[in-house]
Amino acid sequence: MEPYWKHTFKFENVEEEHEVKLYEYSARAIALIGSPYFGKSFAKQFKELKGKFNNNLTINEEKVAGWIFKTDDETQDALIKLLGDIHSGTVKPVFTGIKVPNFDDKHRNNKIFNMIKSLIDVIPDGEEEIEYHSDDKMTLSMYFNRSEETVTMGDCIYMIEGAHKKLEVYQLSKIEEEE
Repeated sequence: MEPYWKHTFKFENVEEEHEVKLYEYSARAIALIGSPYFGKSFAKQFKELKGKFNNNLTINEEKVAGWIFKTDDETQDALIKLLGDIHSGTVKPVFTGIKVPNFDDKHRNNKIFNMIKSLIDVIPDGEEEIEYHSDDKMTLSMYFNRSEETVTMGDCIYMIEGAHKKLEVYQLSKIEEEE
């Protein structure tokens, strides 16, 4: 099955091009096949034309996702007008896209490094001890730049140390203390 119409759309602020094809899918239906971005960007307008999204269309014995429209004159005219308006820029894409998480090591490692650096930057220069939280069950204390002579209570649960600054968080469980 060959498309009876095809066009490549290029949108402002979107790097890739989006090819759209129209097929005479059946005697009563037209299929619009395009990129996921294109389909999601104009889904509202396609639905207004009573288009239905179908994830399992068969084109040339391949399963593809696309939109199905009736072949009546009114729907075809409205679809042609919509595609013309998209081409001219009168109708703009509204789909901003879904950000895909980047799990590559370099990105993750840079993010972790920058977070640690920003944390070390807010550590005060002098030595301080702060009781951060205390209730019936536990006490959390933060030590900034603790010297070796400073006596701590509880177990160290977090420690971040730079060349000239150090942050330690100690937790003392009061339930264990009572037993």
